[in-house]
Amino acid sequence: TKTEERKPDKKFDLTIDAREMLKMGSHLGHKRSKTHPKAKDFIYATKDGIEVIDLTITMQKLQEAANFIYNAKRNGKQIVLVGTKRQAKEAVKRVAQDAGVPYVTDRWLGGTISNWEQIKKNIRRLIELKEGMERGDYNELTKKEQSLLRKEIIRLEKMVGGLVNLTELFDILFVVDAGFEKTAVKEAQ
Repeated sequence: TKTEERKPDKKFDLTIDAREMLKMGSHLGHKRSKTHPKAKDFIYATKDGIEVIDLTITMQKLQEAANFIYNAKRNGKQIVLVGTKRQAKEAVKRVAQDAGVPYVTDRWLGGTISNWEQIKKNIRRLIELKEGMERGDYNELTKKEQSLLRKEIIRLEKMVGGLVNLTELFDILFVVDAGFEKTAVKEAQ
């Protein structure tokens, strides 16, 4: 068995504070009638029927999450970001590319974890097609055949484009909205 060399945990310094979160409106929650009962521990107050979220607790939880991800990355764990909601797609893609981690922003494919071998085949096929196009391997094909290959590249890019850097199954799945990404969460469990 392989022994993993684990680096001691370090604290990640957040670049945002509670005042900035307040300016962005992070404290605004749902209407009182739409709020989940388990969320009551995180509610500061209710004003005009709208729940006001306690930003001190939010900052603590955000710090915990940032420390976990930071230390996991330092210890060589493979992380995948998942955010397919319309509002989260661009942010997830930008953050993932900046951090150099794989991501899923279009649609979580059922079987991404349980059927990893097939996903790997799709990733290899995408890389193969892209490299072939760049080298000009398909220049001798007819226009229709080239068009079909371009369409296949677009389809594969949509399916597994953000996972291209993965060589093996990931260790951590970071989901933006666990309620919305039910398929990904169930499969990860």
